[in-house]
Amino acid sequence: MVEDEKMYAEVLKIILEVMHSKYGVFGYIDEAENLVCASFSEDIWNKCQVNDKTNIFSRKAWTGIWGDALISKKTLFSNKKRKVPKGHVPINKAMAVPIVHRNKTIGLLLVANKAENYTRKNSRRLKTIANFIAPILDARLQRDRQQKKCKQAETLFYKLMETASQAGEGILLVSYKENHPQVILANEAAYKITGYSKETLFKNIDLEKYVAAESLPLAVELYKKSKTGLQEPLSIEIAILHKNGHKVYLEIKSAVTTYENQSCSMIFMRDVSEKKKLQKEVSQKTRGVCLFKDIAQIINKTHNQDDMLHEILCEVKEFMGLNQIGIYSLDSQKNKLYLKKEIGLNNDVINYIREIDLKDNPLSASVVENKKTMTAVLTETKK
Repeated sequence: MVEDEKMYAEVLKIILEVMHSKYGVFGYIDEAENLVCASFSEDIWNKCQVNDKTNIFSRKAWTGIWGDALISKKTLFSNKKRKVPKGHVPINKAMAVPIVHRNKTIGLLLVANKAENYTRKNSRRLKTIANFIAPILDARLQRDRQQKKCKQAETLFYKLMETASQAGEGILLVSYKENHPQVILANEAAYKITGYSKETLFKNIDLEKYVAAESLPLAVELYKKSKTGLQEPLSIEIAILHKNGHKVYLEIKSAVTTYENQSCSMIFMRDVSEKKKLQKEVSQKTRGVCLFKDIAQIINKTHNQDDMLHEILCEVKEFMGLNQIGIYSLDSQKNKLYLKKEIGLNNDVINYIREIDLKDNPLSASVVENKKTMTAVLTETKK
């Protein structure tokens, strides 16, 4: 494909030869409706001594024979000396033909200073050339505008990737062209969150390697939907496996898009491992407080000690998800624990742990601390 600059120059060179003209301009109309003179005859730019000369003319500056031609969409010519700005090359004769495509002016052909006068035959010839050029020029302008939009979108996308990375949010662009999902773009935060380098991450993704077992069924289901392009925008939590082996809990936002004519998922991910850890701790503490209060209520309402201990053991057993459990009484003077009640323990175990001596036993500190905690809960409940 001929480069645009060369294309304009080569076309203008042919036109000048056909029209036997010394000077010429080949220009197009840009998105802002400016006339952009893409090519001048070889020496006209150097000879022009106009102050602040430019090759871009806004619609307000469309004057003279070429301006009238653009506005009227008509071919105009004059064989009289033209009035030009100070420093401009002299123009003795001129012909201007607007390049019109689908009733829209998209460019200009301007020739000047032919040795003989311009004629209607010349105008018809130049208009024929303009008509031939029109669809080709329009296609190039459309292509250039599309490329400009793509470039702007690409610049915006990479800026988004960088900004998200600074905020600790990973971005992946995952394609489904092959049998396995494949990362084709990622930002720095994505590498940091997963622990993988660019070289490793940009290979086919084995879901069983990268996704934790608890989240694998969901990941497989989403992969199948994404591959067909049917996945709706979603927001989920999923557990992946860090390169070092530990779990990383992610908040995922994803939507199917198209990149370089292939179906892809744009995935935004944020590490919520600390958040989940805190939520779990809060939940455990809340449940623990509720457990202690339930035990306190059992103690207050139950008069039969054996029934009371049984109910307490049932509450703790359910809370901790245990199959076997026992409860001890503490003899502070002897510093010993005595088994008072059990659920699910066999006789061999009971005989072995019926009595526990706390002297030089690591259980001592825990027993004392739990005793203090229980006392505080009981006191609060009785109030």
